[in-house]
Amino acid sequence: MSKTYEASALTRAELDLIKTPVVIEFGAPWCGHCMAAQPHIEGAFSTFASVQKIHHLKIEDGPGRPLGRSFKVKLWPTLIFMKNGEEVSRLVRPGTATEISDALALIFG
Repeated sequence: MSKTYEASALTRAELDLIKTPVVIEFGAPWCGHCMAAQPHIEGAFSTFASVQKIHHLKIEDGPGRPLGRSFKVKLWPTLIFMKNGEEVSRLVRPGTATEISDALALIFG
């Protein structure tokens, strides 16, 4: 699991080409909602990490950042769950590890 938000990211076209399951987490290191969600994200990821390798991209978002805009991200954290280059599920400000685990099951199932 990625621990820090990356300022630079892949392009949307590059992400759409990834065929393996991927989770994109949009947020910011100073965002209170993002910090509050981290234990839930870590809990869900640790459950799946023993079975599957999770490709996790933690992307710093904000005004003028094209990747977040391409996904129409409005609130942080937003988790996008992709499989075969397609969005399968999206969680905005997840509040439990269970809802994150349920979304992970969709891309690994």
